[in-house]
Amino acid sequence: MKMRFPILVLAIFVAGSGLLWLLGPGYAQESAGSPSQPFWPASLANFPQSGGGCGGGWGWGYRHASTAEEGVMRGMAAIMEAQGARNLMNAQALGLREDARRKYLDNRLFRTHTYFAMRQYNRQARDAARSPRATADDLERLARSQAPQRLNAIQLNPARGAIAWPANFRDAQYESSRKTLERLYYGLAKTGSLTGEQHAQSLQAIEAMDADLKKNISSYAPMNYIALSSFLDGLKYEFVVPAVPDSELVSVVHR
Repeated sequence: MKMRFPILVLAIFVAGSGLLWLLGPGYAQESAGSPSQPFWPASLANFPQSGGGCGGGWGWGYRHASTAEEGVMRGMAAIMEAQGARNLMNAQALGLREDARRKYLDNRLFRTHTYFAMRQYNRQARDAARSPRATADDLERLARSQAPQRLNAIQLNPARGAIAWPANFRDAQYESSRKTLERLYYGLAKTGSLTGEQHAQSLQAIEAMDADLKKNISSYAPMNYIALSSFLDGLKYEFVVPAVPDSELVSVVHR
């Protein structure tokens, strides 16, 4: 595309030179005339003449240059025009490339902003959905709600150190564990504490009674079984955490 116009100019120039050589001396005589008349030989009088020479823009007319020098000048002008057009198109191409690069960078910047905006939005949504941190009052209420229900003053008599057993726990199969717990609770009520060995004995006795209770689960009505199991839980809690004022409950549980 870039070399098309110079080649076309050279081809026309060569064709004109060949035509002059074929016409020979007669052509030179016919061409003699008034210097002010257009150059057109008599032998080509019947050939249709164009109103102009070199056409405007990128085209060419039917007339060739009147002299070799004019043809050379016209060819050089065409070459310069082609070079100018090339420079213009190169400049336009560079402008389009820079515009495309700017749009590419804008898209990357927009994508980066969108990514971090989405991260911040997700973080805020998770923080909003997350439960608030528990306060000291919340922990105290939680400890109260999860602690086993203590046995009442009828079931346990701290003043006498006596345990009022449910009727089913008075059966012979529970006798050994029952006597161990009665002895240990009597000492706990009198001294307010147990040794490490006594504490372990109390837990073993309660676990033994619970194991016997589960073995005979089919012998009890569902509500009766639940009541017996709850009694053991309350008794175990009494040995683990002796009764204290309510204000000290949480600190004792976490000690």
